[in-house]
Amino acid sequence: MEKQSELETSVPPSNSDNKIERYIKNPVSLIFFYDIQIISFIIANVAITQILNYYFHLELLTYLLILGLGTLFSLIIIKTHYFLDIHSAYTRIKNLVRYLGKVIDNAIRKTSKYHDIELPPVKFREVVGFTCRNIFFNLLNDSFIVLIYWMTLFTLLTWLGITSVPSQFSDFADSIAVIGIISGLFQLYIKDYKDNSNALLKSIIEEKLTILSTISLKDFEVFLIQKNKDQFVKAIQNIIGHKDVLSQEILEGYRTIGREKYTILTQNIYTSRIIDSNSVNGFIELESYIDRDKTFNKRELHFQYNDYFMMKRKQFRSHITEKNINELRKILFSMIIFSDEITQSLIKISIGIPKKENTIETFNEYFLNFQRECIYDLLYMILTNKQIINL
Repeated sequence: MEKQSELETSVPPSNSDNKIERYIKNPVSLIFFYDIQIISFIIANVAITQILNYYFHLELLTYLLILGLGTLFSLIIIKTHYFLDIHSAYTRIKNLVRYLGKVIDNAIRKTSKYHDIELPPVKFREVVGFTCRNIFFNLLNDSFIVLIYWMTLFTLLTWLGITSVPSQFSDFADSIAVIGIISGLFQLYIKDYKDNSNALLKSIIEEKLTILSTISLKDFEVFLIQKNKDQFVKAIQNIIGHKDVLSQEILEGYRTIGREKYTILTQNIYTSRIIDSNSVNGFIELESYIDRDKTFNKRELHFQYNDYFMMKRKQFRSHITEKNINELRKILFSMIIFSDEITQSLIKISIGIPKKENTIETFNEYFLNFQRECIYDLLYMILTNKQIINL
């Protein structure tokens, strides 16, 4: 029992967690995630205004003034999420310049690398291919809404008398119609592409996370039998067989507020119900059973939870081969990620993955931590392009 008393329920951060955080939050990655999108947006603005100016024949100074102010207002109207975060963009650029200056200084002095920042091990051709592909398709995607914006703006300028109706109006109308048709067809293509890509990615991730569906009270029982934990095995068998769970006695009930338990006396008359041993729901009954039976050591149960999920995490890691990782990387680097979706995806990553509990006391908290660790392991393997062998 000495081992039980030494068991700590606090959870230190794993190596993969720290690596992913360093990969995503370094200045180069942040610029790529948040700011590379603006390149295609600015190119779209310049391209559309060049086409319009071909027919409107604006003076250079007037054209540059309209281009500058118009692009700024288009940023406010179309890329509102970026405009509202413009101060953070300035900070990211400043940090990038500082980082590049440090790298150049270290190269000149032939000193060690800048160890405070760690870049993900991505190949140069992967970066070039992914960047060019996404800038090109974001340019096409932005062109549709940018065209509508500039057509509205030039119509307003013409109405105010700042510009005049093009002399070659029929040619101008034909050009705009062609651009509009191409952009419209592209939007239809993109909608179908998004649906298929999201479905493919979702199916791949769900297939890789099938380990979650193997977690069950019955599976935990098999694990305990292998470890000769007869007391817990008997408790599970009693729960599954509806023995010792049903009671007509006056029992102590508990009302939980936060992590504090307040005792209240109630007369609980349990009615027979089916316990699904092939799901995680049975663990609630197990913990309730052990709470009522004072002969059980709750910390020993936590110890078994810990070993059980460590075993499951090893199984998860061994299930994903280097071939799987290479295929996942190819799929991800060939996907088109549109600028607004990058911001949304990062938000989903930060709030969608279960948060790691610093102190764990229930099966549910162990299970949520296990989900989180599996997701981070998968992300880590994709980013580093290598399999994780050891915990």
